[in-house]
Amino acid sequence: MAKQRTLSSAQQYGGFNRSRYFFWMLGLGVFGALAVAIPFLVKLDSGLVAGISMALFIASTLGSFYPLVKRYQNQVASGWWALGSLVPILNIYVGIRALAYPPGYNQHKTFDGPAKIILALFAGLLAVVLIGGALNKFGSNQAPIKEYAKLLSAEAAIALPNDAANSIDDSGVFSVSASNGTAQAPSAQRAAPGITSTNVSACDAKIDEVMQKTKAVYAHCPLPELHDLKECAPAKVHTAPPVENFDAITVLDMSGSMAGRVAGMSKYNIAREMLGEVLQYAAPTASLGLMVYGHLGNNTDSGKSSSCVPGELLAAVGSTPSDIIQVVEQLKPTGWTPIASSLSALRERVLADPERPVRVTVISDGLETCDGNPVEQARLLKEAGADVSVNVIGFDVANDEVKQLRAIAKAGGGVFFDAKGRHGLREAALAEVRTRNEKIMHRACSAAELAKFKIYSQGSAAHYRNCVSGTATKEWAAAREVASAWLIASNEQGANAQTPDYACTKQLQAVSKERYDDAKRHANEVYENVKAEIALSVNSKPL
Repeated sequence: MAKQRTLSSAQQYGGFNRSRYFFWMLGLGVFGALAVAIPFLVKLDSGLVAGISMALFIASTLGSFYPLVKRYQNQVASGWWALGSLVPILNIYVGIRALAYPPGYNQHKTFDGPAKIILALFAGLLAVVLIGGALNKFGSNQAPIKEYAKLLSAEAAIALPNDAANSIDDSGVFSVSASNGTAQAPSAQRAAPGITSTNVSACDAKIDEVMQKTKAVYAHCPLPELHDLKECAPAKVHTAPPVENFDAITVLDMSGSMAGRVAGMSKYNIAREMLGEVLQYAAPTASLGLMVYGHLGNNTDSGKSSSCVPGELLAAVGSTPSDIIQVVEQLKPTGWTPIASSLSALRERVLADPERPVRVTVISDGLETCDGNPVEQARLLKEAGADVSVNVIGFDVANDEVKQLRAIAKAGGGVFFDAKGRHGLREAALAEVRTRNEKIMHRACSAAELAKFKIYSQGSAAHYRNCVSGTATKEWAAAREVASAWLIASNEQGANAQTPDYACTKQLQAVSKERYDDAKRHANEVYENVKAEIALSVNSKPL
């Protein structure tokens, strides 16, 4: 017979028991508090520090889901309850249940001794909060004043004696020093402002005086700055080593027209010479390949059918420059110009591995002559993969034929280069390689820079928001302590809610709270504006 599970056999239920859950959450709480305190402990106005602090705090928050899930498993309940910690009101139930309910509760539905004690303590605390809130809202205003007077000794209350020099230090902390340079803890009687007149302007004057003396300095909170993306400018990027692997496939025209001569040399020999030099400049992360079209059949009508076939990948992707030159040296220009079907063949290759970056370079001295639509095929090729582009070098192409080749490059997401003459082809090819490499390197640079951009920029904005909020909190606390001293003194003098003293105290509290809210609102607006600028900058940068 299977052993009966009991309340005492907590280990049989797995997950976390109460004590283990408590210490896990205590550790996460300490970790989260330290993460938030890092910018203040390090005392370094750095977006990186703020970013690290934010990341650690988020990590500690997300980490709390794990012990919650394990605790609910211990109760034989669904771990999905952990998500309830994100919902207001429900999170109170989720938390107290995780802390109090005994192992296996969903099976035996019985509370043990520790559970009853924890639930009783929680119920008592909840009752105190509710009753205190009700008294504060509906009860006599004298009761809170008297209770506060008992809790705060007059000697401990920070006030504004007339003989003290009050200032704000560079960190924004309100400080009080006596005229003789020593710290002074004035009595409640001394701390009282002595407002007895019913003249409202006198009350306003006193409040203005307090506001001026408790006013914080925000100069130590530097405005956030957006991280610089200029490192990804082409002028800098093209000199940096590329870091992204990609296929670089040259599509070479070997149609009969390439036998034509330019400056005493055949266009075919000029192209072969150019490739021998330019391929050496290819990015080291490029896997080179060579496709050739027009090398079959002949350029007569009888040879059209055998020549208008898709180009052949005569040098497989991954070949060296010397491998490609050896292939080119065996070729002879002879046939027609099937650009469209060659791009279509490359499309099939891309579809086999659509995530692989591919750079296609078409070198042609004329238009499509095999009745295909190379512009449409260039578009389909580009869309076949996640990262494909088609550059086109038009070699000694007539002005009225440039339009189609330019359209092919545009449809393929690439660039068109118009090369005239021997040196023109070399310069165009070198420019094409630089452009291709720059695009790859710019992508790599942008990916790294955008990551830093978002971390540093948003971290800087968060640091500013935290700095302003923290300073505003200290500023508000200084004014509240003055108001508390006023309340204590007013209570000792037997004042009540109808006296000018009490009215001025409440007015001081309202004014200081308004100033605090204004600072918080400003800090949040700056933070949201920077986030919007980050999003705009990221979306406007090419990846």
